[in-house]
Amino acid sequence: MRGLLAQTLRLDGESVLDGSAYHVDIPWPASVADGTRFSTNPEQSIQAMSTYGWYRRVDFAVHNRVLSAMFYLKPGQLMGPSDGSEWFDDAFRAKVLAQAKGNKEPGRVEPSGDNSP
Repeated sequence: MRGLLAQTLRLDGESVLDGSAYHVDIPWPASVADGTRFSTNPEQSIQAMSTYGWYRRVDFAVHNRVLSAMFYLKPGQLMGPSDGSEWFDDAFRAKVLAQAKGNKEPGRVEPSGDNSP
């Protein structure tokens, strides 16, 4: 997992903002089991990062045996990160929420066991 992540992400480079060199050091926990969360820089506020400062903080979480990496990229014209709830329409968010709750489709009702209409 570590090798794949290092090959996928550019953990060393040069900032496009000011040309300074950067290195992302991932503090791997002893166990990467479901529910594990860790960050490259938990003290760095995501509200205070610059437009191209994604490398200053990368967060990780494990859910259902899947490791997710969260990067923060703040649009330059905004004071903080954009509101993710506005990225998708209401119907799509309802579908994702329904699936997260274990239903296959929004509004689906599980059968009660009897065959009455």
